[in-house]
Amino acid sequence: MRVFLIVWFGQLISISGSQLTSFALGVWFYQSNGSVTQLSLISISALLPHVIFGPFVGVLVDRWNHRWTMILSDACAAVGTLTILILLLTNHLELWHIYLVNTVSAISATFQWPAYMASMVLLIPKQQLGRANGLIVLATAIAQIFAPPLAGALLGIINLQGVITIDLGTFVISVIILLCIRFPKIPINSDTIKSDPSHNEETAFSSLKETNNSPPSWIEEFKDGFSYLMIRPGLLEIVVFFGLIGLFRGATTILFNPLVLATNSASILGLVLAMGGVGMLLGSLVMTIWGSSDNCVHRIFVFVLLQSLCVLSAGLKVSVIIWVVCIFCYSFAVPIIEAAFMTIIQRKVLLNLQGRILSLMSALINSLNLISYLLSGLLADAIFEPLMTTNGILGKTVGLWLGRGPGRGIGLMFVIMGLCMILIVTVMYQNRNLRLIEQKLPDLTLS
Repeated sequence: MRVFLIVWFGQLISISGSQLTSFALGVWFYQSNGSVTQLSLISISALLPHVIFGPFVGVLVDRWNHRWTMILSDACAAVGTLTILILLLTNHLELWHIYLVNTVSAISATFQWPAYMASMVLLIPKQQLGRANGLIVLATAIAQIFAPPLAGALLGIINLQGVITIDLGTFVISVIILLCIRFPKIPINSDTIKSDPSHNEETAFSSLKETNNSPPSWIEEFKDGFSYLMIRPGLLEIVVFFGLIGLFRGATTILFNPLVLATNSASILGLVLAMGGVGMLLGSLVMTIWGSSDNCVHRIFVFVLLQSLCVLSAGLKVSVIIWVVCIFCYSFAVPIIEAAFMTIIQRKVLLNLQGRILSLMSALINSLNLISYLLSGLLADAIFEPLMTTNGILGKTVGLWLGRGPGRGIGLMFVIMGLCMILIVTVMYQNRNLRLIEQKLPDLTLS
């Protein structure tokens, strides 16, 4: 795992730098503008490219060298960051500049992420994929925990310009590391195809055929990604499962802060969120040390059910202690779920198609997340909060159990979302293709 650990360290540095700039820019913009709505559009501009371009970039990721794809993606993001720095130094930085650069960086990430994930199969024995995926989530957890307070401290010392300069330095380190190492080559198509005796890939996927004629078209390769997903029992179902759960997980991400702030100060919210970061860090460490690549589906169901109970419990009562316990357990489950999901994909998808499948799955799941981002705030402000006021329609009925007043409409939403998540877990667990995906599909990777 030596090469993987070197790559992982470079990506940890890069992610941490990006988190520094993201937090510092958010603080700078809100202090300058004061608009929550416009601030939320920054998050949407970072997510939308994954939805729009995700299904298409996977074809290019599968065609291109994964290492060079990561290098060029980091370089593109660095150019965007440098543009922000120049505009800031010349006093020309405006809101639309941030939206544009954020969008360009997000497009770069749509290439970088599937290339990073697909390259792991070439670098790591399949028995170690669970541990490696745990390390990847650990890098994200470290950046999310330490970058915001560090950025806050640095803003007072070296200002926003200094923070962005540090971010540029992290991009340089990441690119240098990638330039200094080599990835193994993907095995030729025929060997990869023969590793799956249960399906005739030669006839099912035109882009995988060995032929002396012209190479397959982009459209053929794009269609093969869809075809591969559609005819594999369990693969489509797991995308549907994560998409449905993502509708409610995305909404909890948007609504949790208002739920706490409705009855508590920002310092209390900071304490609660810090415990969430600790939970995610510990979950990542557990996954890294445990490192199991077996029984991934059952692990997903168990920990998504735990998250569902946390969402339900968070809405039942105004209690900082309950919120701390819920966000800790919820965040603890995140790296275990994500590592298990990625391990399944890496073990069950042909090497030649992993970029397409990963990009396609990401786009489908993120599209539902985007819907929840757009609707959750509107539903809370226009419907649920008014329903749970003292004189609201539900204030004298449901309000007797959940409480009335600010934040209680959001609390009701959390209860409903938790119940819906439990229902989804229960129903999807009955699907044999999904529940038995690890037994029904052979391991297609050659590591």
